[in-house]
Amino acid sequence: MHYFFIGAVSLFVIGLFIVGAVMDKDDMRDDD
Repeated sequence: MHYFFIGAVSLFVIGLFIVGAVMDKDDMRDDD
């Protein structure tokens, strides 16, 4: 149960990091 929770949190954090990186790229594109 704990492992599943840790895995879910890890995937959530990784997802936020990827989304943040993509959003940053989009923002740079808009400025450019």
